[in-house]
Amino acid sequence: MSINKFVIILAATAASILLLLFALRGQSVMLDRLNPIIPVKPYYTIVQTDGKKLNDTQWEYQLVGYDDEGQQNTFIMIASKNLRKGAYLEVYAKGLNGKGWTEVTPAGIPEKAQIKLSSPKESS
Repeated sequence: MSINKFVIILAATAASILLLLFALRGQSVMLDRLNPIIPVKPYYTIVQTDGKKLNDTQWEYQLVGYDDEGQQNTFIMIASKNLRKGAYLEVYAKGLNGKGWTEVTPAGIPEKAQIKLSSPKESS
């Protein structure tokens, strides 16, 4: 096999893998956690409900948050306690995977995210 054929096959394989990773983003929490092309970004949200108790030290939340540009993302996050309803959070998420959170004040939320959080929810 010549070097040119090898390089073409290698490039096609790499392109196929990248295309597959891009196509699979947002399919599951585990895939998003492992996918190297999905960035970790901060999203801002308000806790609306109690978490689903998984065990004595873990609660699961499905949250809708907004980034600093007001773009929406839905993600799943595990917390080590049942979070206070009405709490404002900054959640670091990688696709569907919420990785960590901090409680913030409304003043600490970027303006575009604040607007989205304060507007009434649109019905589907």
